[in-house]
Amino acid sequence: MRKADYSEIAASYDRTRQMREENLQLWADVIQRLGQAPPDARALDLGCGTGRFALLMFERLGWDTTGLDASPEMLARARDNDPECAVRWLQGDAQAPACPDRVYDLIIMSHLLHHVDDPRAVLRHSYRMLDTPGTVLIRYGPIEHVRKSAIWRFFPETRELDEERTPSIADVEAWLTECAFEAVVTDEVRQQTWQTAQDLLKTVRGKATSALTMVPEDAFERGLRALEDHVASSPDDPSLLHDIIAVTAGYKV
Repeated sequence: MRKADYSEIAASYDRTRQMREENLQLWADVIQRLGQAPPDARALDLGCGTGRFALLMFERLGWDTTGLDASPEMLARARDNDPECAVRWLQGDAQAPACPDRVYDLIIMSHLLHHVDDPRAVLRHSYRMLDTPGTVLIRYGPIEHVRKSAIWRFFPETRELDEERTPSIADVEAWLTECAFEAVVTDEVRQQTWQTAQDLLKTVRGKATSALTMVPEDAFERGLRALEDHVASSPDDPSLLHDIIAVTAGYKV
């Protein structure tokens, strides 16, 4: 499976993937509702990137939070975003994290599983690291929604990449069940990701999804021109502004 190079993506990650205040609060509410964690929860952001969800859980939910990522460049950005050192930042492979058993009440992973060779290994270790009771939350764009995205419409070269690596909701639910999680449930969250089509264009120009960093440059430029033409003719197209993001929860009881 081809993989995105986060040593290169790290430098522009936060700039191209900004999250609006209302969406940060939206996700804090979703995590709290599905997480079913105690007020003093011990939380792990697995594949934390530059720390968005780790910091969200500390700042908005008051949880004792750890972030783990394989990329030293992404972790360096996370530490820059956390000048008070409120979160513990660890480097490690999500498929084989060197964390003790039963040390977390909640584990969240956002857009992680399509980047790893063995998603079940990630979930088996998540089960091991969770205390009882404990919750794993998987936030992702399932393939059934990715197929309807603006990126697929204007950058068809991303389709083969996404079909190869992106799970469906049924896949993720089945993996959790295989790894002994119970009461598996999926919420589909509609998010207004961009306020205007120009905001979308800005993020696409910055190659804001990993698939865009992996297509040939001529294909990227061709898709960008097509998207720019569409935005010029249909600036209020609502399909450009919204995403549907799945959150699948599994519980260790």
